[in-house]
Amino acid sequence: MKPLLDIDFTGGLKIDRLHRSLARRKPDGQPPRAVLARFVRFQVRERIAEAARKMGKHADGHRIHEGDSAELQDHTVSFHGILT
Repeated sequence: MKPLLDIDFTGGLKIDRLHRSLARRKPDGQPPRAVLARFVRFQVRERIAEAARKMGKHADGHRIHEGDSAELQDHTVSFHGILT
């Protein structure tokens, strides 16, 4: 992640959990599945999110997305019938 975002993690980059998404494995030549990360320190998460916002949605072909909480996702789903 350091070469992608060009951030110096002097205190170390500690990850609590790291999972691949549940999507099916993509064929060769396709971008890899999404990875979900939970960081030990909130400050590290914020630095990564800030760097991703500055770079835009794509950084060298990779997309970095700050996930929403389950509560916000449920709230958003409640609007699907209205917006479609």
